[in-house]
Amino acid sequence: MIYVFIFAMAATSNNASVKLLGAKNWKRLHKTGSYLIWIGLFSSYLGKALSNAIVVAPQSRTHPRLGHR
Repeated sequence: MIYVFIFAMAATSNNASVKLLGAKNWKRLHKTGSYLIWIGLFSSYLGKALSNAIVVAPQSRTHPRLGHR
């Protein structure tokens, strides 16, 4: 889904597309696309960050340089 919006936004990033779609629809496409791309990338990053945090957290409690002797 994200790639569809990236392609649509790239294909319509010129003045001819603004005239063809109309300024209101062009702005709607680019605003919606930018939000969806941001949400998609953030959720992908968040999922990986949380899964890595769960794996790394138990190791940090037993690390000798963290002051736990």
